Amino acid sequence: MAELYKRPNSPYLQATIVVAGVRKRISTKETTRKLAKIKADRIEAERNAAAEKAKAIEIARAGLGFVDACDRFFVVRNKLSPKTVANYHSNITNIYRVLGDFALRTLTEADLKDYVATRIKTVGSVAIRRDLGFLSSLYSAARNWEDEKLHNIVSDFDMRDLPNAVERKRWLKGTEVQALLDNCTSVKQKLFIYLAVDTGMRSGELKALRYSDIDFKRKEIVIGNRDENRTKNGEVKIVYLSERSHRALSHTKKLATCDWVFPNNDNDGPVGSTKTWWRTVTTRAKLKGVRIHDLRHTFASWLNQTETGEIPAMDLMGHKTRSMIKRYSHSSPTQLREAIKRLEAYTELDTGPSGFTKTRPRSVRKSKKKSKA
Repeated sequence: MAELYKRPNSPYLQATIVVAGVRKRISTKETTRKLAKIKADRIEAERNAAAEKAKAIEIARAGLGFVDACDRFFVVRNKLSPKTVANYHSNITNIYRVLGDFALRTLTEADLKDYVATRIKTVGSVAIRRDLGFLSSLYSAARNWEDEKLHNIVSDFDMRDLPNAVERKRWLKGTEVQALLDNCTSVKQKLFIYLAVDTGMRSGELKALRYSDIDFKRKEIVIGNRDENRTKNGEVKIVYLSERSHRALSHTKKLATCDWVFPNNDNDGPVGSTKTWWRTVTTRAKLKGVRIHDLRHTFASWLNQTETGEIPAMDLMGHKTRSMIKRYSHSSPTQLREAIKRLEAYTELDTGPSGFTKTRPRSVRKSKKKSKA
């Protein structure tokens, strides 16, 4: 909306209008506030409409725009989980607020630097990296959508100036998991923890779990075969049950009144949030700061510490890359000491008193005497 003001030595009212995000001053050529306001609002609307039209023409000439590319992205990537889709929509909103509906082919390194400089004032580097990660995925998907191949400028952008996120290395020992179980107030809470540490399933996958997804004879769970339990990468995954988890599920199934393993209070859908009871259990167990997702880290770390091979561990976790299994699995000090012992036994070097102190005598270099001519 236009703002009116009076300039000294002028009979006309002046106005400040906003056109394409830029404040501009104009003269209304009117002496009454009512007519000046009407005229200023009309001029502002006309100029903004002209700016939008010019921008649309520019985008059409430059090629695919950001908004259209996002719409097409979700059509092509139609197997994403609802949570991933929601996260991507959040990334899109963040990018659009700063860069607008830009043409993908016109984005420059300077634009990306401006985006980072704007966002870093209000959010941390992790949020910025996620936004740029989505933008890079968008460029990768759109690289063959136009006649001329699109270059992914985001992948070339140097993010070394952004502070790195602190890698979380929290995993639980057996005694800590037992402390959580001892402080649970319901069987469902215990079952949730059992399944998390024994299968490595994510919190969202556990919430969406149904008894019909479980093959009790084969001791397997199928996830990713329904819209409600989509996996993070959109693929179907087989989860293998331990004996204790199988016994716990068999027990709760006998008492169940619906197909949901973790139902809501009305038994007509999955449970919504686990934050309240998890906070209570961790506080009573004196494990403040431990997150539910740390149970997945615990599963991966226990696999690593029981010397499960890298490929089986990746399959059990549902990871596609070695970098992800490295991020989730952590070695214990005892495991590292045992590794050194195994290395020592494998090499079988002579480390006894005589073998350790015995060295090869240094060779004495004989000097050559020059013969006199």
